Amino acid sequence: MPELPEVVTVKNFLKTAVEGRKIEKVQVNYSKMMSALLKESLTGQYIHEVSSKGKYIIFHLDNFDLISHLRMEGKYYIPKSEEINKHDHVIFYFKDFQLRYNDARKFGTFDLKYKKDTYTTKPLSLLADEPFGIDPNTFYQVIHKSSRKIKTLLLDQTIIAGIGNIYANEILFLSKINPHRMGNQIKKVVKSPRIRTKN
Repeated sequence: MPELPEVVTVKNFLKTAVEGRKIEKVQVNYSKMMSALLKESLTGQYIHEVSSKGKYIIFHLDNFDLISHLRMEGKYYIPKSEEINKHDHVIFYFKDFQLRYNDARKFGTFDLKYKKDTYTTKPLSLLADEPFGIDPNTFYQVIHKSSRKIKTLLLDQTIIAGIGNIYANEILFLSKINPHRMGNQIKKVVKSPRIRTKN
């Protein structure tokens, strides 16, 4: 599953590819992924900005925000030919190119929100801050009150957004913390800065 760094990479690709472009039409090849109403609502909309929060990608349109989650294997790409891959489930048509959403597992999701509701309703309203934006002291207070395993806490998107299984393992390995240790057993260590002196 793509985690925060991978999602940011996809977001940056999409910013270059589709920001400022008008969606001429949308073709849906797997109806469970995107409803007909959602598809029609996207037609004629300009993509003014592409952003992300946690593991979600947000397309900021004229009247709406389209929220995309890649889930296990979802990906966006610009095809080099007209041939449609069997896993191309949603195709966005622009004036001179296509953007395709490809997902072999069919787990990806699309949610359309009025702009006023984007961050105040599910799914984005449930997300905590991302790792580089979270307050360390607040984060420590949350995990220190919990009797759940520290790895489970790192994976909880309502505590810290964007971390998945791979990065949780890396974080705990580098921190030398047993992933089965409970949050309320984690101690806060403050390192004093080293002061270098001239000989």
